[in-house]
Amino acid sequence: QRLGLYEAAYGFSRLRTYTHVFLIWIGLLLIATIVLEILRKENFFTFAMLIASLGFAISLPILNVDAFIVNQNVQREIHAQKNNTVDLDAQYFLDLSDDAVPPMVKAYQTPSLPVPVREKIGAALACIQYTRETEDREYSWQSFQFSRYNADKALALVKKDLKGYAVDDSEYPNMVTTPAGEEFSCSPYYID
Repeated sequence: QRLGLYEAAYGFSRLRTYTHVFLIWIGLLLIATIVLEILRKENFFTFAMLIASLGFAISLPILNVDAFIVNQNVQREIHAQKNNTVDLDAQYFLDLSDDAVPPMVKAYQTPSLPVPVREKIGAALACIQYTRETEDREYSWQSFQFSRYNADKALALVKKDLKGYAVDDSEYPNMVTTPAGEEFSCSPYYID
């Protein structure tokens, strides 16, 4: 219940998502323990615990945690825009991996997305794009990653649209000014 309250107030984060997945697997382990106790097969508890541990570890990449966080937080913001109750923490998106970029681009391109939400996502994408352009990004073929490739492909789709976001790199942290004139910091911060 406490986890649900945090998510209602602040949205999803990596830690909160990991906790949700862990709670599902610990619940399945509890059910398995009860069944093993009823069947008088307590010596299989270690095997059940191993299966639950492996299931937890395997379910995280299948879920694609960073993409899940973006999708959930954007949906949460869309539903909350009607009540003006919460504010999208798009700055948290800067701390996520390349797996978060394609869902951010998809959300940015959604025509029904409210303008304030679109501008925050666009500012986060502008920060990511600016960072990628200013870094020395020469990768050898051995370091190829599908996540990076998909992120680069997704950013190329909105490169023209992101020209309306001005990046000021004259001092730290870099700031992005949205087309509506709001400022957005390109410095990720950590909250969980």
